[in-house]
Amino acid sequence: LVALSQIFPPLQVGLLFTYIAPLVFVLAVTMTKEAYDDLQRYRMDREINLQEYVQLLPDGRTEMRRAQDLRVGHIVRVQTNQRVPADLVLLRTTEPSGMVFLRTDQLDGETDWKVRLAVGVAQRLPPETNLSSLNATLYAAAPTKDIYDFVGVFTMHGDTHDPNCNTQEALGVENTLWANTVLASGSAWGVVVYTGTETRSRMNVAKPSSKVATLDLQVNFLAKLLFLLVALTAVVMVAMPLLSTWGRNRIQQNGTQQALQALLDLCCFMLLFSQIIPISLRVALDMAKLVYKIQMTSDPRVPGLRVRSSTLPEELGGINYLLTDKTGTLTQNEMIFRKLHLGFLCLSDGDDSMREVRSALLQCGEASSVACGFPYYTGRTALSDSSTILSATPTAPPAFPGHELNAQVGMVGSARFSAGFDWSGVAELGVNVAGPIPRVGSVTPFPAAVVRPRWLLGGGGPDGGLVGDVADGLCTHGPLRGSIGSSASAPNKRTEHAIREAMLAITLCHNVSPVESEGGGPHFFQGASPDELALVQFAATCGLQLSSRTPNTMVVREPNNRLRVYDVLHEMPFSSELRRMGVLLRNAHTGQITFYMKGADSVMAERIERSDWLEEEVGNLAREGLRTLVVACKHLTVSQYEQFHDALDAAKLTKLRRAEAVQSVLEQLQEDMQLLCITAVEDKLQPNVRTTLEMLRDANVRTWMLTGDKMETAKIVAQNASLVARYQPFYSVNVHSASEARQQLNGYPQGSINSPCLILDGESLQLCVAHQQRLFMEVACAAPTVICCRCTPTLKADMVRLIREHTKACTAAIGDGGNDVGMIHAAHVGIGVEGREGRQAALAADFSIRQFSHLSRLVLWHGRNCYLRSATLSQFVIHRGLIISFVQAVFSALFYFRPIPLYNGLLVLGYATIFTTGPVFSLVLDEDISEINALKFPQLYRELQKRRYLSMKTFLMWTWKAIYQSGVIMLGGVLLFEQVRILRNKYTSRMVSNQFDCCAFGSALSMWSRSLSPRSY
Repeated sequence: LVALSQIFPPLQVGLLFTYIAPLVFVLAVTMTKEAYDDLQRYRMDREINLQEYVQLLPDGRTEMRRAQDLRVGHIVRVQTNQRVPADLVLLRTTEPSGMVFLRTDQLDGETDWKVRLAVGVAQRLPPETNLSSLNATLYAAAPTKDIYDFVGVFTMHGDTHDPNCNTQEALGVENTLWANTVLASGSAWGVVVYTGTETRSRMNVAKPSSKVATLDLQVNFLAKLLFLLVALTAVVMVAMPLLSTWGRNRIQQNGTQQALQALLDLCCFMLLFSQIIPISLRVALDMAKLVYKIQMTSDPRVPGLRVRSSTLPEELGGINYLLTDKTGTLTQNEMIFRKLHLGFLCLSDGDDSMREVRSALLQCGEASSVACGFPYYTGRTALSDSSTILSATPTAPPAFPGHELNAQVGMVGSARFSAGFDWSGVAELGVNVAGPIPRVGSVTPFPAAVVRPRWLLGGGGPDGGLVGDVADGLCTHGPLRGSIGSSASAPNKRTEHAIREAMLAITLCHNVSPVESEGGGPHFFQGASPDELALVQFAATCGLQLSSRTPNTMVVREPNNRLRVYDVLHEMPFSSELRRMGVLLRNAHTGQITFYMKGADSVMAERIERSDWLEEEVGNLAREGLRTLVVACKHLTVSQYEQFHDALDAAKLTKLRRAEAVQSVLEQLQEDMQLLCITAVEDKLQPNVRTTLEMLRDANVRTWMLTGDKMETAKIVAQNASLVARYQPFYSVNVHSASEARQQLNGYPQGSINSPCLILDGESLQLCVAHQQRLFMEVACAAPTVICCRCTPTLKADMVRLIREHTKACTAAIGDGGNDVGMIHAAHVGIGVEGREGRQAALAADFSIRQFSHLSRLVLWHGRNCYLRSATLSQFVIHRGLIISFVQAVFSALFYFRPIPLYNGLLVLGYATIFTTGPVFSLVLDEDISEINALKFPQLYRELQKRRYLSMKTFLMWTWKAIYQSGVIMLGGVLLFEQVRILRNKYTSRMVSNQFDCCAFGSALSMWSRSLSPRSY
């Protein structure tokens, strides 16, 4: 508006160029920066859009097509290490198993490979069948942001036997290839279902962060005050002549003309004083923040530091509350197996009990080869081809009376028992069951050393009865049983079976896959959960090793080097909401169907049939600082499995609310589980965590720990990490009603010398927030430390919002996992730790670091400098404009309050750019104290939390200094020259130049004047 007003002659107060040039400069800098960013994005988009893929045409031919030209319904081929161009449904792979691996780190930040499966009816077609000739319909639900869910139905119309027969297959996220992921193995054909802005990756692109630094808000508020100051000064300059006798007479003589003239003078004065409004301040701050970013990322003592939001570095200089995750943030998230609790026996790592585990596994393995009556296979597993399950020589099985078993290597089809059991898993073992299987009542007794499998006598068959017992822990897996023979004592056999069943559950119940190293190196395990990796690695160390895994089978190598195959009937993946996972397996040797499940004790206790020792032992392990998982199992008869399978298939074919329908079926499966064991792993603290938390506590940064772990584990970790002092007591809040919440919160000893740490579980926290929110926040803010256990991701984010609403203080949240993204977004400053759980938190955060210990330097040193420099810079730019504007005001007052410009427009332009640029750039390198003292004395950070370096008080002081300096400069210049000679051009120009020099030098020298430094306030 100021620049445009100079187009009108009545409002001109100087050269048009001098008013347009600053505006053009500011806009040019901003537009150049945005144009550069847009150009970079355009180049990246163009490179991606022009990538070519093989498309299968309807007539069977193929052609190359650009990614930007793909449309819904196109069938395209994706090669190994090639980016997926759009959201695809996987139809066929080059792997006979129909399985491919997918890298999703660019989508969800997780570094582990994901398994994807081709549509079964399409993958099973003969290789010579062209996908373009398929007569099929694909239903896909409307596009959503959820990358972990997909609802679809693939319908094949007709087949070679019955053209009118339709085959339907439910599709889930395991059948998809999301855009911008990378195919890690094989090649695949897929059909495009979503493109462009409807792809999962585009829908999950985060909107530009709406976070604004507190300092920027303060600067905006001061800019409003400066505008009011401009208007007020202009009104005073116009009103002063009207208050004189001469002015009143002029108004009486020609009131209308004088009113118009006064209005024009008001506009002219506002234009003359427009230098008060710091137009260049935003450019100066943006340039300063760019320097801060360079200084942070180039700090050799904080390697890997990334600044993803360059608008918030000043927020690091005034943090009051720090909310931190535990696992992976305070700890290393590298789990080490420590204990296995069986209820009557606790086995610890590193002592003789581990030998007992290996011995029990070996003895059970040797006994089962005789007891089970089905063939074992010895030798190595061929992992080079995922379709090859076993490549070994079978041992001769003992003959069973009444029927014949023949073993051979290869695919020989499936066998069906006369009882109605479909033994499809045996086909993959290469076992052919020939001859009739005797029904109950006609079976010849087994040898004395053999105990009949329970399903063979009805327990696992359609008859539903339970007769007999199991051969041993290898053949079946149930509750603790008695001895197998008479050669060993019952307690020893009981222990062996308990160990065997627990170890087998640990080996089978997980989402870990064995991967063969490149170049023929040793195998290693890959998975998303460090807990599962530690458990599977421990089982392998004890001799029970997961040898290979496909979507349909799991092969386990026994301690005696024999292999056993399990058919995977259904997998229930882990989720932070369910806090459990499970897998439904069928033993290919015995046909026993078992559902294994493990998870947090709070959710498992509700699903376990008997758990008289569970709560006590979990508490004991948690008090040692160990992370616990409860493992349970459930055996299913064939009829029970068939009912579950039919219900699950019906739920998967549901197009609306499929997730709820599937979960309802799974909930029924998870009832009446049998407790097997409790596993305990240790998560070591990260380096220098204790020192970092102590420094933050000395800096008056209140740290809250929000974790999903148990209360006992959280207490131990908090004490080990020095989040809570050893002598500091805990005040636990465990409530079940609003009245209890009020009573226990009122009982917290506020104001005591040794205030206890407030600790709550998730259920109690929700009750306190729902019914006693204000009281809870008063108590929590009075506590030196707060620990919230069993927190869900939503609850973590809610806690951050509560602190912001009730305290108006600056909050920071730090975490390493996807469950921490919510609180990172909710906090003023979000800090992500690049950990083992992926990069979701780091990608969503404003700053990302590699270790928690880097936080002290980031906050106490870089945060301090950023805040102080920006505060001083802002007030200097304001002070610079105030001086020259107040000099203009004094000059106009001396010359009868006329809107006459004192300085040439070019001088004014140079004043804001060339002559005062040095101090601006020097401020972004200023250090008030040394780096050593900033980290040695964290107490100095407390002054920054009060936000006193940029406040109304400092603003008024800088304003008063500007008024004082401008008065001295102008009045001193007038007094130095004789009043008679002022009107002469020679002396007037000399006076003006001297005053201008004084303004420029005064502004520069004020930066080195200790009396003007905000640190003195």
